[in-house]
Amino acid sequence: MSFIKNETLINNICLVQIKSVDNTIDLPQLTTVYHTPSKITYTQNTKLKRSGSEIKKTLSLFYPGLSTLDFDKFNNLTKGAYQVYIKLDNNDIYEVASDYAFMVCATSFNIKTGHKLTFTTTTSIPIKFRDTQPEEGINIDGFDYNFDFYLS
Repeated sequence: MSFIKNETLINNICLVQIKSVDNTIDLPQLTTVYHTPSKITYTQNTKLKRSGSEIKKTLSLFYPGLSTLDFDKFNNLTKGAYQVYIKLDNNDIYEVASDYAFMVCATSFNIKTGHKLTFTTTTSIPIKFRDTQPEEGINIDGFDYNFDFYLS
């Protein structure tokens, strides 16, 4: 069995949309917080186990700095679970996490890099190409996002 490394698959992410799958937090309250991170990265690591492939997906959003109030609001994201879609600058849309294979969030702060939101999941389900949409946003039936992040 041979694996081919595809480094160009998920580059140039320009939009991330998340939807709460457990309604733990009120995402619309975050609309006053930054929607525009300075950088978005996605990584995926696959391990072959006896039970099959195990895929660790990590989506990170970077902010140069947040006020204490904004940091506290973003920290509330750690309490929930999320369905996640991304859109690339070539208009390709991918489902990174579904409502049954959802992502969780962690936050961190580094004086040099600023604030970071990290969405992670470990699953056997790979990232899925869903559509190419030249219009703005992500329009997928059944996915009514609660919050979006546009790359600045």
